[in-house]
Amino acid sequence: MFTELKEEFSDELGLIKSRLNSKGLTLENELLLEVLEHLKLAEGNFFMALLLLLTGQLGPKQCTTDLIKVATGVESLYLANLFHNEIIDNNLLRRKQKSTNSKWNDNISVIMGDFFLLVV
Repeated sequence: MFTELKEEFSDELGLIKSRLNSKGLTLENELLLEVLEHLKLAEGNFFMALLLLLTGQLGPKQCTTDLIKVATGVESLYLANLFHNEIIDNNLLRRKQKSTNSKWNDNISVIMGDFFLLVV
């Protein structure tokens, strides 16, 4: 069922992914850009954003630009939480590849978590 929902909302999820990926365009720090590129390889399931999109179907306007913005913000907060949890849980892998803290270090993981908190 989750796969079907992702397919049904593929256009909206694509917009959310694009908005998240564009957050790094203003960065000039090569290391942070490298970490963001690493994240693109580990695309998540966007469960939080999908849940919000589903909830939006209950209202009269269905999917609006504002809903996409809010879903992007929710997903950004979720990503920030994941980065910080990597350190707490000492995760070495996330989605079958090295976690940020194991590929670089805990400080980079904290900075990336903070970055996603700031780009909301």
